[in-house]
Amino acid sequence: MALIQIDNGFIKEDISAQGRDILAVNLKYPVFVGENKSVENKLNVFYLDVARKYFLFCKNRYAQKLAAIIKKDGDVAKHGAVMNWYVSFLNEKLLSMLVDVSFFDGKEKKSERLVHNWDLRDATPLRAKDCFARSREAKKLYTDEICTKILNREGKFSYYSNAQQTAVSKFDFDKFYFTPKGVAFYYDKNLLFSAGDVYPAFVIPYSEVNGITRLYRN
Repeated sequence: MALIQIDNGFIKEDISAQGRDILAVNLKYPVFVGENKSVENKLNVFYLDVARKYFLFCKNRYAQKLAAIIKKDGDVAKHGAVMNWYVSFLNEKLLSMLVDVSFFDGKEKKSERLVHNWDLRDATPLRAKDCFARSREAKKLYTDEICTKILNREGKFSYYSNAQQTAVSKFDFDKFYFTPKGVAFYYDKNLLFSAGDVYPAFVIPYSEVNGITRLYRN
């Protein structure tokens, strides 16, 4: 059972210039309440800082750029900045948090995914080396399974013809997060197939992850 609860915090603002709205900012970030106040505080400070930095970039830098365009050209499409978060795994010892940040310039949406794995005993960020064994044998085991999933068209995506080779060459132990069923290794969007904001992820069952400890299981 998780010893920490997570709710939503918000930063919302419509930024205007020359009497018109030019940038809508809608940021949702996680807010933590837990028994361990030190852990609660560290996580809250971290994610509030992420949201505030993005907001200040939008307000103090990007909005000023848009205002300059309006002053010069007289018009600009309304832009939008969004942040959302998702929990892929949470128990009393571990949290895997996914944060998606996106920006719409009136024509095209651009996005980035941030993945954080936390040891909830002290709010320490976890790297792959902290959680499971990394070796050539392990990489081959995982990439073989990933390639099989691609071959079987897992998720019904239209994988590129070289997706299997790319999955092997671009595999990174540190691009991972935990799920109830196992460890998900993920790739950058549009690397294995073209599908907007979808980040390919392949779950390896805990029973097949070398060196994993009971800390990372329910």
